[in-house]
Amino acid sequence: MIGKRPLRGHTLEQIREICGRLAANQPVRRSLSPWGRLHIDRQLPFLCVYRRPPDYSDQGTDRLVVGEAAYLKASGDAGSKKRLTALLKGVVEVLSAKFGSFLIIEIWIARPVSLPAGRKPGAPPLFTIVSQKNRTPVETIETLQGELEMMHLPDVTTSVLVVDRKRVKPPDLTPLLSKKTCDTFNCHIIGIEVNPVYRNPKNGVAIYPEIRSAIHRGLSAALKQTFFEFSRNHTPRHPPHFHALGRRAVVKAVWDVDKRLAGVSNQIDVKLLVTPTNTNEQWQHFKALKYKRHPNFSYRPLPFRPAQLKKILYQIPVEKVEDPTLADIFEQKRMQLDRMITLVQDRNTFGFLPESLQLYGDVDNQLLETARTILSLKRIRKRPNPASPALNADEFRRLAEEEIDGYRQQLPAFDPKVRIQRDIPGLFVSHGRLLISATIRVPEDRANALIQHEIGTHLLTWHNGVTQPLHLMNSGLPGYEELQEGLAVLSEYLVGGMTLTRLQNLAARVVAVYRRIHNRSFIEIFNELTDEFRVARRIAFYTAMRACRGGGLTKDAIYLQGLVRLLEHLRQGGDFTLLFTGRFGYDHIPVIEELRWRKVLGPPALLPRYLDTEAATEKLERLRTGVNLTDLLAHDDRAA
Repeated sequence: MIGKRPLRGHTLEQIREICGRLAANQPVRRSLSPWGRLHIDRQLPFLCVYRRPPDYSDQGTDRLVVGEAAYLKASGDAGSKKRLTALLKGVVEVLSAKFGSFLIIEIWIARPVSLPAGRKPGAPPLFTIVSQKNRTPVETIETLQGELEMMHLPDVTTSVLVVDRKRVKPPDLTPLLSKKTCDTFNCHIIGIEVNPVYRNPKNGVAIYPEIRSAIHRGLSAALKQTFFEFSRNHTPRHPPHFHALGRRAVVKAVWDVDKRLAGVSNQIDVKLLVTPTNTNEQWQHFKALKYKRHPNFSYRPLPFRPAQLKKILYQIPVEKVEDPTLADIFEQKRMQLDRMITLVQDRNTFGFLPESLQLYGDVDNQLLETARTILSLKRIRKRPNPASPALNADEFRRLAEEEIDGYRQQLPAFDPKVRIQRDIPGLFVSHGRLLISATIRVPEDRANALIQHEIGTHLLTWHNGVTQPLHLMNSGLPGYEELQEGLAVLSEYLVGGMTLTRLQNLAARVVAVYRRIHNRSFIEIFNELTDEFRVARRIAFYTAMRACRGGGLTKDAIYLQGLVRLLEHLRQGGDFTLLFTGRFGYDHIPVIEELRWRKVLGPPALLPRYLDTEAATEKLERLRTGVNLTDLLAHDDRAA
């Protein structure tokens, strides 16, 4: 890598050094003097350019090119012109020789137009594409125009105008390269004039960061599609996907922000902090009092000071991340962590439920109706099987450790810990550990299904996230829980362990959450589950506890919702193994695909062992044809 020392004067030796690195397909990252930066990831047939105007302030526009795989931002003052032209000519010469053609897209802002007195200005287009008539490739212009027109921005009308000009350049600046140079190296230049709606119109300086970020993301996607079209039609290189032309090199600022966000995330174990420590004792007390008195749940003390942790959170310089995709993820994660800190701080207060709704969402009418339909189904009565006893905590732990050993044979680094604890109900995964309640009793015919739920999904994706370069793939992208639980529940079906009782328990959680959102008490929820839906009292107690814990945790609705969305994902032909890359949500699937194409992320280190079985693969293929939820039930437990 070339160091960060400025190109003082862009000496011939320095330009040769840069061109030598490009010829060897090595990355170039150089600061320019008096201002600017050259970043070229690898040999690519394009370059984004921004020149800072010498005669007026252009706050924030340079951010629109950073984050691309190849960009140049430089001073537009007359004293830098000759040196900049020499540098640019050298870059174009090397890369055009590799690709036979080259594309430069220069970005600048629209300048205010002086109008005669009394004349009102019309609404200017958001983007004006500037091309050279009879020279710029028509298909490339059409692609850029189409992609920009599809951009969706909050409260901003997206309009695009295409104009032909003799020379492609910003106002008051000279062209980047002469016509002779462009002809010699088969170089095409396109301009994009941007209406600076991301700045305060009163002073022209203050930035609206959300609007600028939205334009940056949309423009970046449009540029990649344009470069993709140009590469496939005007060079011998045919990239497999437009995201493959995205930035691969990840700079230190990204790793720093990612690590620090993950560090804060790892301090906030919402599941543990909002799960009562005395659930089993309160069940016994509730039962002894004939199910008439509200239980009194206790919680773990917070292991951090909320205000101090938020201070640390907002000291993380997310704004320094150039890559628009990663910057957006980091900003979303910071907002989520802020809400999580507030959530656990507000346990057992009126603020807890609204904060839970912000994090995990509401229960819509369609999901509620689905849950009610499942709860209305009647089970085929079966006699207890004396040959299938319930496993205690030690017995279940042994089975879990055997499953972990199977994965460890494939990948020795897979080494999660299994603990038995008295202060938790049931079992769940926390920070790569499987926690088992000391009082748990697992029916033997359900053991494998639960092992695949916890180990084959939660521990597996947790470990796969550890193996990825981004720490957030381990601690979890915002909203990852819904997809995680959908995968975990589906794994129970793929190993033959889905029963109507299990599906109805998930449906009961949806009803309980819905009732808690609408201010029903613990006892009201318990009574509805037992009286109207005939849920067993012990199950109804735990279901009501889960919905009411902390003041009202809406997370439990995502098990059934996640399963519904996963079935739709498969029906639409979505990739199944991609979902094990780490911990992320449905909305981030396109982002994961993009980062995979850009080689920022790799494939999953491990896949569930059940995928090696013929039965599971056959079931997956069947799911792609479209099935109902009741089609997931074990054959001997179907609704009558």
